[in-house]
Amino acid sequence: MKFIARVLSTLLLIGALAVNAQALSEQDLREMAGGGVTSDIQPSSSLGNSLQGNDLRLFKKYQEIVKESDEVSGDEEEPTRQLQSKQREGKIILRVEPGDGLASADWSIFGLKEGVGETPLKFALFYGNQSGQLTSKIDVGSATSHRIRGLNNNQPYYVRVMGYREGKTIVSSEQKVIPLPMEQQSSQLEKSFAGKMVTMQDRMQTDQFKRELNQFGYEFFKNSLATLQSTENLPVGGDYILGPGDSLQIEVWGSFRMRSMVEVDRAGEISIPKVGAVKVWGLSYDQAKDAVNKAIARYYKGYELNVTLGKLRTIQVFVVGEVEHPGMYTVSSLATIMNALSAAGGPSKGGSLRSIKVLKGGKVSQEIDLYDIFLAGDRSKDIRLENGDTVFVPVISRVVAVAGEVKRAGIYEMKGITGLGQVLEMAGGITAAGYKGRIQLERIEGNSTRVILDYEAEQGVSQGERDNVPIEDRDMIKVFSVSKMMHQLVRLSGNVVRSGEYQYRPGMKVSDLIKDFKALLPDSYLEAATVTRIVPPDMHREVISFNLGTALNGDAREDIQLKEQDIVNVFSRWDMQEKPVVSISGQVVTPGTYDFYGNMTIRDLVVAAG
Repeated sequence: MKFIARVLSTLLLIGALAVNAQALSEQDLREMAGGGVTSDIQPSSSLGNSLQGNDLRLFKKYQEIVKESDEVSGDEEEPTRQLQSKQREGKIILRVEPGDGLASADWSIFGLKEGVGETPLKFALFYGNQSGQLTSKIDVGSATSHRIRGLNNNQPYYVRVMGYREGKTIVSSEQKVIPLPMEQQSSQLEKSFAGKMVTMQDRMQTDQFKRELNQFGYEFFKNSLATLQSTENLPVGGDYILGPGDSLQIEVWGSFRMRSMVEVDRAGEISIPKVGAVKVWGLSYDQAKDAVNKAIARYYKGYELNVTLGKLRTIQVFVVGEVEHPGMYTVSSLATIMNALSAAGGPSKGGSLRSIKVLKGGKVSQEIDLYDIFLAGDRSKDIRLENGDTVFVPVISRVVAVAGEVKRAGIYEMKGITGLGQVLEMAGGITAAGYKGRIQLERIEGNSTRVILDYEAEQGVSQGERDNVPIEDRDMIKVFSVSKMMHQLVRLSGNVVRSGEYQYRPGMKVSDLIKDFKALLPDSYLEAATVTRIVPPDMHREVISFNLGTALNGDAREDIQLKEQDIVNVFSRWDMQEKPVVSISGQVVTPGTYDFYGNMTIRDLVVAAG
């Protein structure tokens, strides 16, 4: 009776709130929204203390709805289901994902019928650190997604979204989220394996297609300073060209001894004690060792010689164009194009990665495509620079975005005529969860309109034809995932030892799923079990009951043949009939009601009561 009284009081309160909502004008709701859409604002410290007037009325109304609905049932989703059923139509499905110091929320509206001339719903996000006490509010207008920023990592937050307009107010269920640092967040691959198994019997929720993409390759230069400094300690090959500022360590032993560090002067010569000057400018390291040996051999015999490079010279290069910090840089003589770009912070996101040019004397001497390095590890064109060289980064060329079920989603720069297959290859290819039967292109046509192009296998488009489709500037390729719905299964639930999903085989019967009585838990109700089935073509549900006991004893009439997606449910005896109880009161330690068992005596009951 108490439960019924609470339900009746809830219905009366919701009815009163509905009347109040109808009495609100559009101007009232506009004022309650707090000024319309806000983007990525910081959370308020105490919403209840900061709101005034109609905005405070809306917040209190929200709190009353949530509080009263939560008293009806302890089920997390049940209060929202009951609340929304009383509002006759409309429900909000809220999804919240953690980020680094933020939470990304998006929601969908189901079952809401829009009347002629009705204004669209406006939304407000409520969140806080304690369940049921959501004291911060963000108005998002008519948007259906928002990022709540300024949150503390590793701290739980609770989120609801409320949609409202004149005469209508709906609230989502409360969702818990814990923001995490970037290094602790699960990858998309980890999330895919952690997802719950879904069948046709479950409620399906369509995932939002993620369009947030990063430009490929630019993160390489984040550690540019460390990359630049490391060039000073690189080993030097025999092809290194000597110049003014380099030094050589010369060591001689045998018929005479000598150890000297000599430096190449501005004339390009080194001065060897007791030998004289030797010209080495323009010679390779190997050639310089031969020149030193020949010079010493003119005066001495019977010696051994070792020549090593000491301190290396520095050179000045110019890095210009679309880079983070254009200018003139002093780098090691071992520096390559990549080292010079790193010194300048790398190309900006408006700069090209695919046609970087090196100019010597005003003419292009080398062009490098950084995608050769990033995608294939080919550094053959990453040449060493010389004093006075200019590295030029032009404006970014045509780009294409690849989103969805690919191994490396992102925004890529194209070079020359590029086909759809080449772009997918740059993105690492389609994942095992990607649906190859349909690939979609979003395209801007004629600088005037956006269109969608679908390439589907069902329309006779072969994979070869699809891969050769030319991609245009600013295209977006979308690879959708296969359905989350599992096939070729049946589910066993209820009072059984091993509940869960099982492989479906044609001709499968109940006795193939529940082989004997050992598969049942104690107190199973054998007189009746059910099979819940999805029936085409409208895919409605039907429930078929059967006698489980006689089916396990070999009765073919009760041993129902199963179909794919069937759910076999076995009840407990106490689910089907009232469990017998006995009561004790008076001078006992623990008076109350106790379960009744066969052959139970008064002494047993007194002992149970302490």
